Amino acid sequence: MTRVLSIDDLKCPPRYYLLPTNGGDYTRYTECQEFLTAVKFGNGDDWQQWQLQEMLNLAPDDIWAARTAAIEAPRQNGKTWTVEARVLYGMVMLGEHIVWSAQNLLTAGKSFEHLKAVILDTPALMARLIGRPRERAGEQGFRFKGGGELQFVARGSSGGNGRGFTVIDLIVWDEALKLGEHGHSAFVPTQGVSRNPQTIYTSTPGFPDEEDSQIWANIVRQGRNGITSGDDFFADWCATEEDDVSLPETWAAANPGFPHRLSEKTLRHFHNKMLPESFAREILGIWGFPSATPGDLSIEQWMQLELDHVGPVVPSVLAADMNFERTHVSVVAVMDIDGTPVVELVERAPFERPIFVARMAELGAEFPGVTLVVDGDGPLASLVADLQEANVFVYVRQAVEYQSDCALLADGVRSGLFRQLPCTEFDSAVAVIRKRPRGEGRFVWARRGARGDIAPIVAATLGYGYFVSGGVQFVF
Repeated sequence: MTRVLSIDDLKCPPRYYLLPTNGGDYTRYTECQEFLTAVKFGNGDDWQQWQLQEMLNLAPDDIWAARTAAIEAPRQNGKTWTVEARVLYGMVMLGEHIVWSAQNLLTAGKSFEHLKAVILDTPALMARLIGRPRERAGEQGFRFKGGGELQFVARGSSGGNGRGFTVIDLIVWDEALKLGEHGHSAFVPTQGVSRNPQTIYTSTPGFPDEEDSQIWANIVRQGRNGITSGDDFFADWCATEEDDVSLPETWAAANPGFPHRLSEKTLRHFHNKMLPESFAREILGIWGFPSATPGDLSIEQWMQLELDHVGPVVPSVLAADMNFERTHVSVVAVMDIDGTPVVELVERAPFERPIFVARMAELGAEFPGVTLVVDGDGPLASLVADLQEANVFVYVRQAVEYQSDCALLADGVRSGLFRQLPCTEFDSAVAVIRKRPRGEGRFVWARRGARGDIAPIVAATLGYGYFVSGGVQFVF
Protein backbone atom coordinates (compact mmCIF):
# COMPACT_ATOMS: atom_id res chain seq x y z
CA MET A 1 0.00 0.00 0.00
CA THR A 2 1.16 3.56 -0.72
CA ARG A 3 2.74 5.19 2.31
CA VAL A 4 0.48 7.67 4.08
CA LEU A 5 2.07 11.09 4.45
CA SER A 6 1.85 13.11 7.64
CA ILE A 7 2.30 16.84 8.06
CA ASP A 8 5.76 16.13 9.48
CA ASP A 9 6.82 14.48 6.21
CA LEU A 10 6.44 17.69 4.19
CA LYS A 11 9.51 19.73 3.33
CA CYS A 12 7.34 22.86 3.37
CA PRO A 13 4.28 22.31 5.58
CA PRO A 14 1.38 24.78 5.43
CA ARG A 15 1.28 27.49 8.09
CA TYR A 16 -2.40 26.68 8.73
CA TYR A 17 -4.18 23.38 8.16
CA LEU A 18 -7.27 21.40 9.16
CA LEU A 19 -7.73 17.65 8.75
CA PRO A 20 -11.05 15.78 8.69
CA THR A 21 -11.78 14.03 11.97
CA ASN A 22 -13.50 10.88 10.72
CA GLY A 23 -11.13 9.46 8.12
CA GLY A 24 -8.24 7.05 8.00
CA ASP A 25 -9.04 4.76 5.05
CA TYR A 26 -6.63 5.58 2.18
CA THR A 27 -7.50 2.76 -0.20
CA ARG A 28 -8.84 5.25 -2.76
CA TYR A 29 -5.59 7.19 -2.58
CA THR A 30 -3.59 3.98 -3.18
CA GLU A 31 -5.81 3.14 -6.14
CA CYS A 32 -5.40 6.66 -7.48
CA GLN A 33 -1.60 6.44 -7.26
CA GLU A 34 -1.63 3.20 -9.26
CA PHE A 35 -3.96 4.80 -11.83
CA LEU A 36 -1.80 7.93 -12.22
CA THR A 37 1.31 5.78 -12.69
CA ALA A 38 -0.43 3.69 -15.34
CA VAL A 39 -1.49 6.75 -17.36
CA LYS A 40 1.93 8.41 -16.87
CA PHE A 41 0.39 11.48 -15.28
CA GLY A 42 3.57 12.35 -13.41
CA ASN A 43 4.56 12.38 -9.77
CA GLY A 44 3.60 15.34 -7.64
CA ASP A 45 5.70 16.89 -4.90
CA ASP A 46 5.20 15.72 -1.33
CA TRP A 47 2.82 18.59 -0.52
CA GLN A 48 0.74 17.89 -3.64
CA GLN A 49 0.54 14.19 -2.83
CA TRP A 50 -0.46 15.01 0.76
CA GLN A 51 -3.36 17.14 -0.50
CA LEU A 52 -4.51 14.42 -2.89
CA GLN A 53 -4.28 11.88 -0.08
CA GLU A 54 -6.57 13.91 2.16
CA MET A 55 -9.04 14.64 -0.64
CA LEU A 56 -9.38 10.86 -1.14
CA ASN A 57 -9.44 10.02 2.57
CA LEU A 58 -12.46 7.80 3.29
CA ALA A 59 -14.65 7.81 6.39
CA PRO A 60 -15.98 4.50 7.81
CA ASP A 61 -19.23 4.75 5.83
CA ASP A 62 -17.24 4.82 2.57
CA ILE A 63 -17.83 8.52 1.92
CA TRP A 64 -15.23 11.26 1.68
CA ALA A 65 -13.89 12.24 5.08
CA ALA A 66 -13.38 15.74 3.65
CA ARG A 67 -16.62 16.94 2.10
CA THR A 68 -14.86 20.27 1.54
CA ALA A 69 -11.21 20.78 0.58
CA ALA A 70 -9.70 24.27 0.38
CA ILE A 71 -6.17 24.99 -0.82
CA GLU A 72 -4.52 28.40 -0.66
CA ALA A 73 -0.99 28.99 -1.92
CA PRO A 74 0.73 31.81 -3.85
CA ARG A 75 0.82 31.70 -7.62
CA GLN A 76 2.91 29.33 -9.73
CA ASN A 77 3.53 26.77 -6.99
CA GLY A 78 1.56 23.93 -8.56
CA LYS A 79 -1.88 23.89 -6.90
CA THR A 80 -3.48 22.74 -10.14
CA TRP A 81 -1.60 19.40 -10.29
CA THR A 82 -3.50 18.02 -7.29
CA VAL A 83 -6.89 19.06 -8.64
CA GLU A 84 -6.22 17.69 -12.12
CA ALA A 85 -5.11 14.36 -10.61
CA ARG A 86 -8.22 14.21 -8.41
CA VAL A 87 -10.53 15.05 -11.31
CA LEU A 88 -8.97 12.62 -13.79
CA TYR A 89 -9.17 9.75 -11.30
CA GLY A 90 -12.71 10.65 -10.25
CA MET A 91 -14.26 10.77 -13.71
CA VAL A 92 -12.41 7.73 -15.14
CA MET A 93 -12.29 5.36 -12.17
CA LEU A 94 -15.19 6.46 -9.96
CA GLY A 95 -17.70 7.56 -12.62
CA GLU A 96 -18.15 10.96 -10.96
CA HIS A 97 -20.06 13.85 -12.49
CA ILE A 98 -17.69 16.80 -12.15
CA VAL A 99 -17.89 20.52 -12.84
CA TRP A 100 -14.75 22.66 -12.90
CA SER A 101 -15.62 26.34 -12.51
CA ALA A 102 -12.99 28.97 -13.28
CA GLN A 103 -13.11 32.75 -13.39
CA ASN A 104 -12.85 32.84 -17.19
CA LEU A 105 -12.59 30.56 -20.23
CA LEU A 106 -8.84 31.13 -20.61
CA THR A 107 -8.09 29.72 -17.17
CA ALA A 108 -10.48 26.80 -17.62
CA GLY A 109 -8.97 26.10 -21.03
CA LYS A 110 -5.46 25.52 -19.65
CA SER A 111 -6.50 22.60 -17.48
CA PHE A 112 -8.76 21.26 -20.22
CA GLU A 113 -5.85 21.23 -22.70
CA HIS A 114 -3.53 19.48 -20.24
CA LEU A 115 -6.07 16.77 -19.41
CA LYS A 116 -6.92 16.38 -23.10
CA ALA A 117 -3.25 15.77 -23.90
CA VAL A 118 -3.01 13.10 -21.19
CA ILE A 119 -6.15 11.36 -22.46
CA LEU A 120 -5.22 11.47 -26.16
CA ASP A 121 -1.73 10.13 -25.42
CA THR A 122 -3.02 7.18 -23.36
CA PRO A 123 -4.65 4.32 -25.32
CA ALA A 124 -6.29 2.89 -22.20
CA LEU A 125 -8.05 6.21 -21.58
CA MET A 126 -9.00 6.67 -25.23
CA ALA A 127 -10.64 3.23 -25.15
CA ARG A 128 -12.95 4.42 -22.36
CA LEU A 129 -13.63 7.90 -23.77
CA ILE A 130 -17.08 8.40 -25.33
CA GLY A 131 -16.68 10.27 -28.60
CA ARG A 132 -14.12 13.04 -28.77
CA PRO A 133 -13.27 15.69 -26.19
CA ARG A 134 -15.77 18.55 -26.34
CA GLU A 135 -13.72 21.58 -27.40
CA ARG A 136 -16.29 24.28 -28.02
CA ALA A 137 -15.72 27.27 -25.73
CA GLY A 138 -18.03 27.05 -22.73
CA GLU A 139 -18.71 23.34 -23.37
CA GLN A 140 -15.21 21.88 -22.94
CA GLY A 141 -15.15 18.50 -21.28
CA PHE A 142 -15.07 14.71 -21.51
CA ARG A 143 -17.45 11.77 -21.09
CA PHE A 144 -16.28 8.28 -20.18
CA LYS A 145 -17.79 4.82 -20.15
CA GLY A 146 -19.02 4.09 -16.67
CA GLY A 147 -20.81 7.44 -16.38
CA GLY A 148 -17.90 9.72 -15.54
CA GLU A 149 -18.11 13.23 -16.95
CA LEU A 150 -16.21 16.51 -16.59
CA GLN A 151 -17.37 19.88 -17.82
CA PHE A 152 -15.44 23.13 -17.60
CA VAL A 153 -17.46 26.28 -17.10
CA ALA A 154 -16.59 29.95 -16.74
CA ARG A 155 -18.33 31.94 -14.05
CA GLY A 156 -20.52 34.57 -15.68
CA SER A 157 -21.26 32.38 -18.71
CA SER A 158 -24.66 30.76 -19.15
CA GLY A 159 -23.20 27.42 -18.08
CA GLY A 160 -21.49 28.92 -15.07
CA ASN A 161 -24.65 29.54 -13.07
CA GLY A 162 -25.59 25.97 -12.17
CA ARG A 163 -28.46 25.67 -14.61
CA GLY A 164 -28.63 22.53 -16.70
CA PHE A 165 -26.91 20.36 -14.09
CA THR A 166 -28.98 17.84 -12.18
CA VAL A 167 -26.42 15.83 -10.20
CA ILE A 168 -22.85 16.90 -9.46
CA ASP A 169 -20.57 14.72 -7.34
CA LEU A 170 -17.56 17.02 -7.38
CA ILE A 171 -17.38 20.79 -7.85
CA VAL A 172 -14.03 22.50 -8.31
CA TRP A 173 -14.01 26.22 -7.62
CA ASP A 174 -10.77 27.36 -9.24
CA GLU A 175 -9.68 30.97 -8.57
CA ALA A 176 -12.04 31.13 -5.61
CA LEU A 177 -10.94 34.69 -4.85
CA LYS A 178 -13.43 35.67 -7.59
CA LEU A 179 -16.44 33.64 -6.49
CA GLY A 180 -19.65 35.57 -5.95
CA GLU A 181 -22.54 34.49 -3.72
CA HIS A 182 -25.02 34.16 -6.60
CA GLY A 183 -22.97 31.72 -8.66
CA HIS A 184 -21.86 29.79 -5.61
CA SER A 185 -25.39 29.35 -4.24
CA ALA A 186 -26.77 28.29 -7.63
CA PHE A 187 -24.55 25.20 -7.71
CA VAL A 188 -25.08 24.01 -4.14
CA PRO A 189 -28.46 22.24 -4.72
CA THR A 190 -26.96 20.16 -7.55
CA GLN A 191 -24.95 18.16 -4.99
CA GLY A 192 -27.97 17.43 -2.82
CA VAL A 193 -28.74 14.05 -4.41
CA SER A 194 -25.15 12.87 -4.75
CA ARG A 195 -24.36 9.99 -2.41
CA ASN A 196 -20.78 11.15 -1.93
CA PRO A 197 -20.36 14.86 -2.77
CA GLN A 198 -17.17 16.85 -2.48
CA THR A 199 -16.28 20.49 -3.12
CA ILE A 200 -12.75 21.73 -3.79
CA TYR A 201 -11.68 25.38 -3.57
CA THR A 202 -8.28 26.57 -4.77
CA SER A 203 -7.00 30.12 -4.87
CA THR A 204 -4.45 32.72 -4.00
CA PRO A 205 -5.48 35.43 -1.50
CA GLY A 206 -8.27 37.77 -2.53
CA PHE A 207 -9.04 41.35 -1.64
CA PRO A 208 -10.72 41.73 1.77
CA ASP A 209 -12.87 44.68 0.69
CA GLU A 210 -14.14 43.22 -2.62
CA GLU A 211 -17.55 41.55 -2.70
CA ASP A 212 -16.44 38.66 -4.94
CA SER A 213 -13.70 37.73 -2.44
CA GLN A 214 -16.00 37.33 0.55
CA ILE A 215 -16.80 33.61 0.19
CA TRP A 216 -13.11 32.76 -0.10
CA ALA A 217 -12.18 35.19 2.68
CA ASN A 218 -14.67 33.50 4.99
CA ILE A 219 -13.29 30.03 4.19
CA VAL A 220 -9.75 31.21 4.89
CA ARG A 221 -10.73 32.92 8.15
CA GLN A 222 -12.48 29.78 9.38
CA GLY A 223 -9.49 27.64 8.44
CA ARG A 224 -6.99 29.93 10.12
CA ASN A 225 -9.15 30.11 13.26
CA GLY A 226 -9.58 26.33 13.43
CA ILE A 227 -13.33 26.50 12.79
CA THR A 228 -14.48 23.20 11.27
CA SER A 229 -17.50 20.92 11.13
CA GLY A 230 -15.19 17.89 11.16
CA ASP A 231 -15.42 17.15 7.43
CA ASP A 232 -13.09 19.89 6.19
CA PHE A 233 -9.59 19.73 4.74
CA PHE A 234 -7.81 23.09 4.67
CA ALA A 235 -4.20 23.91 3.78
CA ASP A 236 -2.80 27.44 3.61
CA TRP A 237 0.77 28.33 2.66
CA CYS A 238 1.47 31.95 3.55
CA ALA A 239 3.59 34.42 5.45
CA THR A 240 2.17 36.86 8.00
CA GLU A 241 2.37 40.60 8.35
CA GLU A 242 4.83 40.10 11.22
CA ASP A 243 7.34 38.27 8.97
CA ASP A 244 10.22 40.07 7.27
CA VAL A 245 9.11 39.97 3.64
CA SER A 246 12.63 40.72 2.35
CA LEU A 247 14.12 37.45 3.62
CA PRO A 248 14.44 34.35 1.40
CA GLU A 249 13.49 32.25 4.45
CA THR A 250 10.08 33.97 4.45
CA TRP A 251 9.68 33.36 0.73
CA ALA A 252 10.56 29.67 1.14
CA ALA A 253 8.09 29.09 3.99
CA ALA A 254 5.20 30.61 1.99
CA ASN A 255 5.94 28.85 -1.32
CA PRO A 256 5.93 25.02 -1.29
CA GLY A 257 7.23 25.07 -4.88
CA PHE A 258 10.46 26.80 -3.78
CA PRO A 259 13.14 26.47 -5.09
CA HIS A 260 12.52 24.06 -8.00
CA ARG A 261 9.42 25.85 -9.36
CA LEU A 262 10.11 29.32 -8.03
CA SER A 263 13.80 30.06 -7.62
CA GLU A 264 15.30 32.54 -5.18
CA LYS A 265 16.47 34.60 -8.16
CA THR A 266 12.92 34.78 -9.53
CA LEU A 267 11.41 35.72 -6.18
CA ARG A 268 14.07 38.36 -5.58
CA HIS A 269 13.21 39.88 -8.97
CA PHE A 270 9.52 39.95 -7.95
CA HIS A 271 10.44 41.55 -4.61
CA ASN A 272 12.41 44.30 -6.33
CA LYS A 273 9.90 45.05 -9.10
CA MET A 274 6.45 44.58 -7.56
CA LEU A 275 4.63 47.00 -5.30
CA PRO A 276 5.04 45.90 -1.65
CA GLU A 277 1.34 45.12 -1.14
CA SER A 278 1.21 43.16 -4.41
CA PHE A 279 4.31 41.13 -3.52
CA ALA A 280 2.88 40.40 -0.08
CA ARG A 281 -0.44 39.19 -1.49
CA GLU A 282 0.59 37.41 -4.70
CA ILE A 283 3.93 35.92 -3.65
CA LEU A 284 3.62 35.51 0.12
CA GLY A 285 -0.13 34.87 0.52
CA ILE A 286 -0.70 37.80 2.89
CA TRP A 287 -4.32 38.94 2.79
CA GLY A 288 -4.06 42.14 4.76
CA PHE A 289 -7.15 41.33 6.82
CA PRO A 290 -8.04 44.21 9.14
CA SER A 291 -6.83 43.46 12.63
CA ALA A 292 -9.43 43.03 15.35
CA THR A 293 -10.42 46.18 17.19
CA PRO A 294 -11.26 46.40 20.91
CA GLY A 295 -14.88 45.51 21.52
CA ASP A 296 -15.20 43.12 18.55
CA LEU A 297 -16.37 39.70 19.64
CA SER A 298 -13.65 37.24 20.61
CA ILE A 299 -13.96 33.83 18.96
CA GLU A 300 -12.13 32.29 21.93
CA GLN A 301 -14.59 33.79 24.44
CA TRP A 302 -17.51 32.82 22.22
CA MET A 303 -16.42 29.19 22.13
CA GLN A 304 -16.21 29.15 25.93
CA LEU A 305 -19.99 29.71 25.96
CA GLU A 306 -20.68 26.41 24.19
CA LEU A 307 -23.32 24.11 25.63
CA ASP A 308 -23.34 20.57 24.25
CA HIS A 309 -27.06 19.83 24.31
CA VAL A 310 -30.42 20.80 25.73
CA GLY A 311 -33.60 18.78 25.69
CA PRO A 312 -36.83 19.92 24.01
CA VAL A 313 -37.54 23.42 25.33
CA VAL A 314 -40.12 25.98 24.24
CA PRO A 315 -38.23 29.13 23.20
CA SER A 316 -38.84 32.30 25.17
CA VAL A 317 -38.32 34.44 22.09
CA LEU A 318 -37.44 34.07 18.41
CA ALA A 319 -35.40 36.60 16.44
CA ALA A 320 -34.55 36.86 12.76
CA ASP A 321 -32.17 38.81 10.56
CA MET A 322 -31.02 38.80 6.95
CA ASN A 323 -27.62 39.45 5.39
CA PHE A 324 -27.01 42.77 3.66
CA GLU A 325 -27.24 41.16 0.19
CA ARG A 326 -30.74 39.81 1.04
CA THR A 327 -29.82 36.26 -0.01
CA HIS A 328 -30.03 34.38 3.32
CA VAL A 329 -32.10 34.71 6.46
CA SER A 330 -31.23 33.40 9.93
CA VAL A 331 -33.64 32.55 12.76
CA VAL A 332 -32.43 32.24 16.36
CA ALA A 333 -34.25 30.99 19.46
CA VAL A 334 -33.48 32.17 22.99
CA MET A 335 -34.39 29.68 25.73
CA ASP A 336 -34.40 29.88 29.50
CA ILE A 337 -32.48 26.87 30.87
CA ASP A 338 -32.54 26.99 34.68
CA GLY A 339 -32.32 30.76 34.64
CA THR A 340 -29.54 30.95 32.04
CA PRO A 341 -30.28 32.31 28.55
CA VAL A 342 -29.27 29.89 25.78
CA VAL A 343 -29.18 30.97 22.13
CA GLU A 344 -29.60 28.47 19.29
CA LEU A 345 -29.60 28.92 15.53
CA VAL A 346 -32.91 27.41 14.42
CA GLU A 347 -32.10 27.72 10.74
CA ARG A 348 -30.21 29.66 8.09
CA ALA A 349 -31.85 29.39 4.69
CA PRO A 350 -31.90 31.07 1.27
CA PHE A 351 -34.29 34.02 1.38
CA GLU A 352 -37.56 33.81 -0.52
CA ARG A 353 -40.15 36.27 0.77
CA PRO A 354 -43.30 34.07 0.75
CA ILE A 355 -41.38 31.02 2.00
CA PHE A 356 -39.90 32.97 4.91
CA VAL A 357 -43.26 34.46 5.93
CA ALA A 358 -44.89 31.01 5.77
CA ARG A 359 -42.09 29.51 7.83
CA MET A 360 -42.45 32.19 10.53
CA ALA A 361 -46.21 31.59 10.62
CA GLU A 362 -45.48 27.88 11.07
CA LEU A 363 -43.17 28.57 14.01
CA GLY A 364 -45.75 30.96 15.46
CA ALA A 365 -48.34 28.21 15.37
CA GLU A 366 -45.91 25.71 16.89
CA PHE A 367 -45.03 28.08 19.75
CA PRO A 368 -48.16 30.19 20.44
CA GLY A 369 -47.47 33.50 22.10
CA VAL A 370 -43.73 33.52 21.32
CA THR A 371 -42.56 36.86 19.92
CA LEU A 372 -40.48 37.24 16.77
CA VAL A 373 -38.00 40.12 17.11
CA VAL A 374 -36.59 42.00 14.11
CA ASP A 375 -34.47 45.11 13.71
CA GLY A 376 -36.52 48.14 12.70
CA ASP A 377 -33.56 49.46 10.67
CA GLY A 378 -32.57 46.07 9.27
CA PRO A 379 -33.33 44.20 6.03
CA LEU A 380 -36.36 42.37 7.49
CA ALA A 381 -38.17 45.59 8.46
CA SER A 382 -39.81 45.57 5.02
CA LEU A 383 -41.55 42.27 5.87
CA VAL A 384 -43.20 43.32 9.12
CA ALA A 385 -46.59 43.98 7.50
CA ASP A 386 -46.51 40.61 5.71
CA LEU A 387 -45.61 38.82 8.94
CA GLN A 388 -48.36 40.53 10.90
CA GLU A 389 -50.87 39.67 8.19
CA ALA A 390 -49.79 36.03 8.61
CA ASN A 391 -50.63 36.30 12.34
CA VAL A 392 -47.01 36.37 13.46
CA PHE A 393 -46.53 38.44 16.62
CA VAL A 394 -43.64 40.72 15.71
CA TYR A 395 -41.71 43.09 17.94
CA VAL A 396 -39.77 45.69 15.97
CA ARG A 397 -36.62 46.74 17.80
CA GLN A 398 -35.99 50.46 17.47
CA ALA A 399 -32.53 51.92 16.84
CA VAL A 400 -31.77 52.84 20.45
CA GLU A 401 -32.93 49.40 21.64
CA TYR A 402 -30.78 47.61 19.09
CA GLN A 403 -27.75 49.66 20.14
CA SER A 404 -28.29 48.50 23.71
CA ASP A 405 -28.83 44.93 22.49
CA CYS A 406 -25.39 44.97 20.81
CA ALA A 407 -23.76 46.19 24.01
CA LEU A 408 -25.62 43.55 26.05
CA LEU A 409 -24.42 40.74 23.79
CA ALA A 410 -20.81 42.00 23.78
CA ASP A 411 -20.87 42.20 27.60
CA GLY A 412 -22.50 38.78 27.79
CA VAL A 413 -19.75 37.20 25.68
CA ARG A 414 -16.95 38.76 27.71
CA SER A 415 -18.55 37.92 31.06
CA GLY A 416 -20.03 34.52 30.18
CA LEU A 417 -23.59 35.59 30.99
CA PHE A 418 -25.31 33.21 28.55
CA ARG A 419 -24.69 29.99 26.64
CA GLN A 420 -24.88 29.05 22.96
CA LEU A 421 -25.46 25.78 21.13
CA PRO A 422 -22.46 25.64 18.80
CA CYS A 423 -22.74 25.77 15.02
CA THR A 424 -20.39 26.85 12.25
CA GLU A 425 -22.72 29.70 11.23
CA PHE A 426 -22.34 31.32 14.66
CA ASP A 427 -18.57 30.78 14.65
CA SER A 428 -18.16 32.19 11.15
CA ALA A 429 -20.13 35.32 12.01
CA VAL A 430 -18.22 35.91 15.24
CA ALA A 431 -14.90 35.59 13.39
CA VAL A 432 -15.72 38.50 11.05
CA ILE A 433 -18.12 40.72 12.99
CA ARG A 434 -17.15 44.37 13.45
CA LYS A 435 -18.62 47.32 15.31
CA ARG A 436 -20.00 50.48 13.69
CA PRO A 437 -20.04 53.51 16.04
CA ARG A 438 -23.40 55.16 16.73
CA GLY A 439 -22.88 58.24 18.84
CA GLU A 440 -20.87 58.54 22.02
CA GLY A 441 -20.04 55.09 23.34
CA ARG A 442 -22.69 53.29 21.29
CA PHE A 443 -22.35 50.88 18.39
CA VAL A 444 -24.18 48.36 16.21
CA TRP A 445 -22.89 45.37 14.27
CA ALA A 446 -21.83 46.51 10.80
CA ARG A 447 -23.79 44.72 8.06
CA ARG A 448 -22.51 46.76 5.12
CA GLY A 449 -19.03 45.62 4.16
CA ALA A 450 -19.17 42.58 6.45
CA ARG A 451 -16.73 39.91 5.28
CA GLY A 452 -19.26 37.14 5.70
CA ASP A 453 -22.84 36.63 6.83
CA ILE A 454 -23.24 38.11 10.32
CA ALA A 455 -27.04 37.69 10.40
CA PRO A 456 -26.89 34.69 12.80
CA ILE A 457 -25.18 36.88 15.42
CA VAL A 458 -27.39 39.88 14.71
CA ALA A 459 -30.44 37.66 15.29
CA ALA A 460 -28.86 36.32 18.49
CA THR A 461 -28.23 39.92 19.57
CA LEU A 462 -31.86 40.92 19.00
CA GLY A 463 -33.23 37.86 20.78
CA TYR A 464 -30.82 38.03 23.72
CA GLY A 465 -31.37 41.78 24.19
CA TYR A 466 -35.14 41.34 24.14
CA PHE A 467 -34.93 38.42 26.59
CA VAL A 468 -32.63 40.18 29.06
CA SER A 469 -34.53 43.48 28.99
CA GLY A 470 -37.95 41.88 29.35
CA GLY A 471 -39.00 43.13 25.94
CA VAL A 472 -38.82 46.91 26.27
CA GLN A 473 -35.83 49.05 27.08
CA PHE A 474 -35.89 52.64 28.22
CA VAL A 475 -32.53 54.11 27.27
CA PHE A 476 -31.67 57.72 28.04
